[in-house]
Amino acid sequence: MSRGNHEAMLSYKELQNKPRILQSLTGLSLPEFEQLLGSFEQAWQDYLNQHYKKRDSRVRRYGGGRKAELHETQDKLLFILFYFRQYPTQEVQGYLFGIGQAQAHEWIHRLTGVLNQALGKKGTTVKNNIISERIRGGKVKYLSQTVAGKKHDKKLADEEGYQFPTGSSLWQDTGFQGYAPEGVTIALAIK
Repeated sequence: MSRGNHEAMLSYKELQNKPRILQSLTGLSLPEFEQLLGSFEQAWQDYLNQHYKKRDSRVRRYGGGRKAELHETQDKLLFILFYFRQYPTQEVQGYLFGIGQAQAHEWIHRLTGVLNQALGKKGTTVKNNIISERIRGGKVKYLSQTVAGKKHDKKLADEEGYQFPTGSSLWQDTGFQGYAPEGVTIALAIK
């Protein structure tokens, strides 16, 4: 992988022949990734039309100025899927894709909406279950697959089948009522 300033370190081109690694990084198989890519490309074009190309107040034309660091649409999709699957810090995300933290922040913000549109979802209609340490700034230990927001939290947890270390304490809200993995002490979070 190149470590040049403008060339992405993680790229779809490098991973398309490594389907197991692609799936580990994004949660999608190669055929699933390629299937999503078509609607993602359309959503990206819609985003560009809405936010850049049709704005009369732009000083320079679309495409002028600084060049995008994530050149290919496949790399944009890889970037945002990797982010939601792995949840690295923005600094780490930027480093892995050959950009700075501020640029990673911009791309995450921009591509989250594009991904939601590509998935046919609006706003908060997708969700994940997250398991993290219960300390301030606690490390994320597990991120479930992204599912439709209407799916019940407990059902998703049951389907994922995460194995907790024996003796763990699990703080959960009422959406997980009845979820009690073996060997785990359950505590209900008070809202």
